[in-house]
Amino acid sequence: MSAGFTNVSASLFLTGLFGVIKLLSATFFMFVFVHLRGNRFWLLLGSALCGAAMLVLAFCVHSTTAPTSSLPAGGLNFIGVVSILMVYVFAFAFGISLGPLSWNICSEIFPANITTVCCAITTSVQWLFQIVIAAVTPPLLARVGWATYIFYAACCTISFIWVYYCVPETKGVNLGRDMDRLFTDDVEEFSAEDVTVADEETHLLGTGEEQNKRRMSFGFPV
Repeated sequence: MSAGFTNVSASLFLTGLFGVIKLLSATFFMFVFVHLRGNRFWLLLGSALCGAAMLVLAFCVHSTTAPTSSLPAGGLNFIGVVSILMVYVFAFAFGISLGPLSWNICSEIFPANITTVCCAITTSVQWLFQIVIAAVTPPLLARVGWATYIFYAACCTISFIWVYYCVPETKGVNLGRDMDRLFTDDVEEFSAEDVTVADEETHLLGTGEEQNKRRMSFGFPV
């Protein structure tokens, strides 16, 4: 409304355009952007762009007065237009970084024996906080107004710092020991003596000490 889009059809159009931008950004990321740079680069860029968009949006909302009867119908306010563009910049930046990559990285980084449980937990947490954000944003806007976007800019800043110091590059890293080495140096290595070549005469199930070694190698009883 502060940008001059005061009728219902314009508001619905802008809302629909927001969804289209998110869809297109995620689609382009899957087929184009993901092949250009590593995951860590996109997470850092996305966090920075989202945070900058929120800061500019906070400034615009703080600087823009509420529309009054003196504003001509269909009149456009420059700062209001910029604020709408910042919403779209946020949608685009999120769609090429934090949106899709959070799902990919969570499915890659955990050891195989706990991947299912960990992915269930991370998926639940992501959906939970999407619900939390949707629930707390209207009360925040009603109480603190433009400062709501300062709060979200701070969240993006925390995301940038977290990725910079705590998230390694996972693109091109094989699952298993190679992925484990990104997070710890204590990765069990197997020597040639530990490998048994199977042929037609090899028993599928050994006895005694061989079975115990097999159980220990998997980490749980067979």
